Amino acid sequence: MRRTEQWGQAFSPEGRIIGLDVLRVVAIGIVVFVHGALLVPKPERGAYLAWMPLKIDGVSVFFVLSGFLIGGILIRTLSSGPSDWKAWRQFLLRRWFRTLPNYLLVLTFLVLYGLVLKPASLKHFSLAYYAFAQNLTQPHPYFFPEAWSLAVEEWFYMLFPLACWAVARWRGLGADAIGWPALLFLVVPLIGRFAEYTPGMDPEAFDRGIRKVVVMRLDALMFGVLAAYAQVRWAGLWKQMRWPAGALGSVLLVLFYLNPNDWKGASPPLLFVWESLAVVAFLPLLSTWKQTGFRWVDRVIVFFSVVSYSLYLLHLTPVLHTLMPAVGADAGSVAGALGFYVGVSVLASAALYLGFERPTTAWRERWAPHGAERVNPPGPGPRPVR
Repeated sequence: MRRTEQWGQAFSPEGRIIGLDVLRVVAIGIVVFVHGALLVPKPERGAYLAWMPLKIDGVSVFFVLSGFLIGGILIRTLSSGPSDWKAWRQFLLRRWFRTLPNYLLVLTFLVLYGLVLKPASLKHFSLAYYAFAQNLTQPHPYFFPEAWSLAVEEWFYMLFPLACWAVARWRGLGADAIGWPALLFLVVPLIGRFAEYTPGMDPEAFDRGIRKVVVMRLDALMFGVLAAYAQVRWAGLWKQMRWPAGALGSVLLVLFYLNPNDWKGASPPLLFVWESLAVVAFLPLLSTWKQTGFRWVDRVIVFFSVVSYSLYLLHLTPVLHTLMPAVGADAGSVAGALGFYVGVSVLASAALYLGFERPTTAWRERWAPHGAERVNPPGPGPRPVR
């Protein structure tokens, strides 16, 4: 009974912003759905993917949301008074307690599995994965391919706050210290993408050599940070613009759906800018949406939101690429394979969250205490995502 109550608290919608949870669920839903296409025979994959109503990269949604939530913490910290390096270290420790344990556990499991049962799977593995350096400036290796986005986020968490605190101490600024670092983190990745892109570039080369390279994707999180700054600096206007901005975001999503290739082909290096702007447009509306009015709906949304990080880590390499071939679950009907893929991924993610992710996240109060910090507070909160 006690454990059941604890599980109920883990997925409670109390004190959360359901709109941000919805955005997180949409993001992980897109990622899981798109990767499910690998279970569909190639001739039918186009028809399968046509069922997805949102023609936007789920990881791009995660990036903007992560920047928004982390940006809120950073801006409030910079606004609270003089900053020092201790504040930066504490910020990093709290992020690392939230993100590293799950990642290191899954990564180490895959390495040990490869060493014992499938050595060929380690062909593209390197120790750089343990430092998130496997795709810092080069194409991401084929091993554990979903790890690319975690590297982008971890380097952003480390470099951008450091730059802000350096400017804050140098110029004696508060929240406005994000200005020059923000410009740098917006311009450098864009220049990198234009420098690397060549007309007619192979889609796989674009995916691995541009989309999944850390230095070329840091601007996606930066858009989220700027949205958090706007929410704090112009709070009244932020609320007033929630419906007009949401309408603009809807127009962009419709454009993406009706012209899935034309708008992307016009300038591929700008693809991620348009996607980021579409997500940002929904933030004023979603960040003020506290509940749906149906408690059971809120609980379902919160459940998938809360386990989304574990689900991101488990659904592809551990489940689809490792477990399913091992038990032959990918050899039957497409419907059966998809059902196994989704069902096992969700169940395993819930178990990983309750049994490991949640307890290890709680340890950070011993090493980097920061008051009674909630998972998803009413405002830009502390929960970084994949």
